[in-house]
Amino acid sequence: IAKNGGRILFVGTSSGLQRMIYEAATYCNQFYVNQRWVGGTISNSKSIIGTNIKPDLVILLDLKKNQVAAQEFTNGNVPIIAICDTDCDPRHINYPIPSNDESIPGIELVLKSLAIAARRGIEQKHI
Repeated sequence: IAKNGGRILFVGTSSGLQRMIYEAATYCNQFYVNQRWVGGTISNSKSIIGTNIKPDLVILLDLKKNQVAAQEFTNGNVPIIAICDTDCDPRHINYPIPSNDESIPGIELVLKSLAIAARRGIEQKHI
């Protein structure tokens, strides 16, 4: 997606994830939400922010906390990569990553790997 110029949105609003989300998104020059997901941001973006926006891929970390966001992405046919713990329902996630969603080192590893892959894709686009 990054190699083809697509937009990636990193979403993680839990307090322990906010800095990691910011760093990962800025590392690969993409977008992020690390405070609070505003319902309707995707499904009603024209009214909320005045522009129709739709990412090409979402990386969602705290799935259980951001069910509204996950539902919006699913309804908008936006593919989702998400860390899915045993207490999450992965059926609506396109690319579930089975992992402990409370392990900061584990989350950081996954997030950095995805950010590196996105940056490499962007760099390959310019070759």
